[in-house]
Amino acid sequence: MHVRTAIPAITCKKKRRDYDRYLAKIVHGCGFTGVFPNYELDYTNLNLTSSGLGAEIYEAIWCAEGVVQISWEMWQLQVNDDVFLFAYNATAQRSYTLSKIAGRSDLKVQVEIPDYCAGDIVHLWVFFKSTDNQSSSGSVYFKMDT
Repeated sequence: MHVRTAIPAITCKKKRRDYDRYLAKIVHGCGFTGVFPNYELDYTNLNLTSSGLGAEIYEAIWCAEGVVQISWEMWQLQVNDDVFLFAYNATAQRSYTLSKIAGRSDLKVQVEIPDYCAGDIVHLWVFFKSTDNQSSSGSVYFKMDT
């Protein structure tokens, strides 16, 4: 349900998928952990975007309360790609799509996670999209829990 709100940000113009079926497939394929009734998705295996661009995203760290710093490396001279972030606060059960938060040439960005409270567990997926909205990188996952 939360990922569905990100569909406009994660899709590209040239891709014609039935995203409800696609999301059901990737969620089903990522596996569940836990014991009934406390099932949980294995978020590490949930990839929101397909790869067409390189994604050399190395680090996501808390740099202040509720502010995450994400850093990456340049890749194949694609300096104009935009950086997107999908955040799911598992503690508050809220999701946020943050579009075009930086350009690839910036090499890092600091982003405030809305409604963050100390101790919340936040799952992040970061990816690049070309400025012409024709392709995206594979998403990179980070669990922010400290």
